[in-house]
Amino acid sequence: MCRAYRQLCLPVSQVSAFLRFQTGPNAFTLKAPRRSQPSLWCSQATGTSALDCPLFEQCSGCNIDNALDKPPLSGRAASYVQEVHPQAVFSAEPCRQTHGWRCRAKLAVRGTPDCPTIGLFGAGTHQIVDLPTCRVQHPQLDVAVELVRQAIRQLQICPYDEASGLGDLRYLQLTAAGSKASGWQAQHDDAASIQVVLVWNYEKPSRVQEMPASLVELAAQIWGVQNASSAHAHTGSQQPAASASPGLIHSANFGAMDAALVAIAGSVLPHAAIADLHAGVGTIGLSLAAMGRCSLLRCVEISSAGERAFWRSAARLPVPHIPLEYHVASAGSSPAAWLDGMDVAILDPPRKGLDAQLLAFLCTKAPRPPKLELAQSGRQHQMARSNHDKILRATGPDGERDDMTSTDIAGLVSMPGTDSLETLAVFMRSEQ
Repeated sequence: MCRAYRQLCLPVSQVSAFLRFQTGPNAFTLKAPRRSQPSLWCSQATGTSALDCPLFEQCSGCNIDNALDKPPLSGRAASYVQEVHPQAVFSAEPCRQTHGWRCRAKLAVRGTPDCPTIGLFGAGTHQIVDLPTCRVQHPQLDVAVELVRQAIRQLQICPYDEASGLGDLRYLQLTAAGSKASGWQAQHDDAASIQVVLVWNYEKPSRVQEMPASLVELAAQIWGVQNASSAHAHTGSQQPAASASPGLIHSANFGAMDAALVAIAGSVLPHAAIADLHAGVGTIGLSLAAMGRCSLLRCVEISSAGERAFWRSAARLPVPHIPLEYHVASAGSSPAAWLDGMDVAILDPPRKGLDAQLLAFLCTKAPRPPKLELAQSGRQHQMARSNHDKILRATGPDGERDDMTSTDIAGLVSMPGTDSLETLAVFMRSEQ
């Protein structure tokens, strides 16, 4: 079964007001819920745990509810680094915002038109845990969920049914988009707009006119709230704001991503020639360029989906006349060519880890850039962990790469409530 996407911009800045829809014969009124705490992410926990979530036992979104800024994995990571790279110092960097940090959510839609269920699957099941509110989610996302829930009832949209494969609306993707006045910082914007993507069940996604009439009407009704002046959400406080269309993957914690960008920039000397492999939309490389760290930026990304967003973001660079390259290719297709003439290489691989050719190239002694930044998630599967292990061992005291070393490895807490880390390792090549 194919999935058809229709992007919406759902403004919920005036959350206590009525949003009135006057389009079509089934015009209806949605009432956004009032929030008792306008800045939920700044509130203190009042329950028996730091997370303070009544759905913790049922919901699969979080797996730790105390010590949110120091997950158990940080202790295991420190022991691991000491074992394979004893000269390096591992530090765990807490996240400043432990509640309300999630600015993008992907939620399943099930139930019935009169009683829709919107939330996450329970751990190990296909049973939906309904999430009227979420402690780690941006409050505006909760408001958007409730508005869509009301629209489903009033338009009698049929949610997807797992058993029969029938039904219309399957999933929602919600992304908070901060305003220009807030510096695009959605995580601190109490009035953030929400980019809404509806994923519905349809065999032959083609023209919108051929979609089920009820879903077309739902899209039109919500779209009618605003003229949808932008098709992209903007994330991050480092100029330029990164432009990302709904199908692209990016961090759900914009604040933690900003902190990681600052940490990476602190390790890069100004005016470096930088290769950003696995670049995506170029968020890391363009941020370094915006902070004056870049004299040349070469981005390599296997998917063409990010190229348009890259150039949209590049147009906002405050530093003009920096040579920019964007290559749609595998990072492992020609590592020597991608790194030729570069001072710094940035690697932020997907969950499957580094390409085998690129990994072999990095672990073999040969002419290299003097620095290598490696940002990699602690929640990845075994292949990615194996990749990371090979690089650390290759640059360790008994490894082949005796021309490279790492003295600083940081575990960044980017998803409070989960036992996970983003790992930032800086490798320096000697000048011999």
